Amino acid sequence: MQTLRLIVHGDDFGFSESINAGIVRAHTDGILTSASLAAAGSGFDHAVALARAHPSLDLGVHLTLSGERPAAPPASVPSLLCDGAVLWPNPTEFLKRFMRGAISIGDVERELHAQVARALDTGLSISHLDGHQHLHALPGIRSVVAELARRHAIGFVRRPRERLRTFMLRDPRRFGRAAAMLALRVLCASPPRWHARSTDHFVGFYFGGRLNRSNLATLIDALPRAGTCELMCHPGADPSDRGHFAADYDRRAECDALCDPDIRRELQKRDVRLVSFADIAAG
Repeated sequence: MQTLRLIVHGDDFGFSESINAGIVRAHTDGILTSASLAAAGSGFDHAVALARAHPSLDLGVHLTLSGERPAAPPASVPSLLCDGAVLWPNPTEFLKRFMRGAISIGDVERELHAQVARALDTGLSISHLDGHQHLHALPGIRSVVAELARRHAIGFVRRPRERLRTFMLRDPRRFGRAAAMLALRVLCASPPRWHARSTDHFVGFYFGGRLNRSNLATLIDALPRAGTCELMCHPGADPSDRGHFAADYDRRAECDALCDPDIRRELQKRDVRLVSFADIAAG
């Protein structure tokens, strides 16, 4: 009998203490199995302390190129900084400069190397890499990330390629999100090769920041029947803390949904097995 192995993954672990608290609650009281450390985040030390206190939480590195302070010395990554000290404030600003060739790949390599090194220096086990706002999927940056995974024997790199589903066409206000999802899927399918393992399926982009109880149930109903799948989510403890995201992010609602007993029962009814990246690597 085929079974889906599902990784429920919390992004942004380390951006703030309230986000960190939501991720830990979603793990201890809910279905979340994995999270990625934002080594450039202002709440990184707090996240590390929580990770040490909860060793069952699988960890990756959330590679970040916007919105935070660099992990590398600022003078070594000048093209990544908006004022000589802080990374570009949002992905849009980063992408504008990337598209016109104003972002140095050498600077990207130095910054992401510093972030991975900072996470590994904690002594915590790192099983995977992913990217804040999926900037790690851009050509050029993707190769840097693949080399970091190879160099540090990190087994998995996220490929955020969510499939279009019929429920995504019901709300015209979300057509922009669906279009961005499809563009990201095309980007993930384009050369160069990723040179790293990833899950068979990925979901969670379409409902990013809006994975409340109803939307999570809709997503679970549309999950693939077999293979491995990563479900990306953004839980938090404080509904006002969006972690420099759009105004419609509701991290507290996501955390509550992940901790809803009915959601767990629905997964059990569908014979979905909750796992981590480390579990998949171990076979």
